[in-house]
Amino acid sequence: PQSLNQQAFLNHKWHPDIESYSEVLTRFFAFIQTLFDKYRDRNVFVASHAGVLRALLYHLYFQENMRWQIPN
Repeated sequence: PQSLNQQAFLNHKWHPDIESYSEVLTRFFAFIQTLFDKYRDRNVFVASHAGVLRALLYHLYFQENMRWQIPN
């Protein structure tokens, strides 16, 4: 769907068996909060799958009809 606004795009289910970008972000932010709570005063390295990075970029820098291409 090319003409969706940001909220509709983030909530769109591209396939019934795959999380929406909003669902990915919910899991990601919960994970980051857990790391922050546990390792507040330490350095932490986080690696990610391209799908998580795309979700974050669409959340932060959404432009209608623009799609991020990030290889794994």
